[in-house]
Amino acid sequence: MSRDISERKRAEQRERMEHAVTRVLAESETLADAIPKIVQTICETLNWDCGARLEHGRGGKRPLAAFETWTIPVKAFADFIAEVRQLTFQPDPSRPGAASVDERHASTGYRT
Repeated sequence: MSRDISERKRAEQRERMEHAVTRVLAESETLADAIPKIVQTICETLNWDCGARLEHGRGGKRPLAAFETWTIPVKAFADFIAEVRQLTFQPDPSRPGAASVDERHASTGYRT
């Protein structure tokens, strides 16, 4: 008899990530110091090749854009992150809570 334990493994992985992020927060002097480390910790713990933290401009009036980013040391991922950092995501009024990228800026073939 066999059973699928993948959900349990994912839950354990998320728990390890939460503990690691908590440790980063506890050891950091400021939130600004912690955020790049948090992005890296999440990516490494969840086995992601790259990640980015998106943020609205001041007061939430500007579109979403990538701020802190992290990637494994592979040129293709570094190129992808460089491209993502150039994108902005406009609110999509037809879908509350959603955003879309201006197609003029998505010329590399990467999709978000």
